[in-house]
Formats: sequence, C-alpha cells, structure tokens
Amino acid sequence: MCQQQNRTIDLVVSDIVMPGLDGLELSQRIRAARPEMKFLFITGYGDHFPELGELISSGAAFLEKPFLPSEFLRQVEVTLNPGNAATGTEA
Repeated sequence: MCQQQNRTIDLVVSDIVMPGLDGLELSQRIRAARPEMKFLFITGYGDHFPELGELISSGAAFLEKPFLPSEFLRQVEVTLNPGNAATGTEA
C-alpha cells in the first residue's frame, strides 16, 4: 500500500516486534520510497529492543504498551501535528 504513489497515508502505526519483519525494517523499507512518511510504533518490549533509539532518532514516535485509548489518540495528534501539540491547541 505504501508503494502506491496515488495513495495518501498520513501515519503508519505498527508494533515493533512482529514475526518476519520488525518495525525498524518496515520503516526502512517504507522510507526508501516515501521518506516523508510518519511512524508511530507501539511495543511491550521497549527494554528489549536496542534499535528503539534509532527509530526515535529517525523521527518515529513511540508508545509503550499497555496504554489507554486516550494516550494513543494524543500520541497520534502529536505525531501528525507537532506544532499544535507544542502550543496545546486542538487540531
């Protein structure tokens, strides 16, 4: 889906630990074709994933499981509208 140029995808939400393809690999593959793509990664294994720092430094957002739906929505807002989140205004 991300490789189709006629689609607009505002945000990719993905777990970091997945069978066959981890979050870091996924983001590298997508960013090769769509460098502007924003990412929000979720995981319950943050302490066991050394590449987490690399993901965050690449501009990806991160949310540790378990989290409340309101925390997820807030992180989506911050990731998609960083200027609004900094000023505290609503999107």
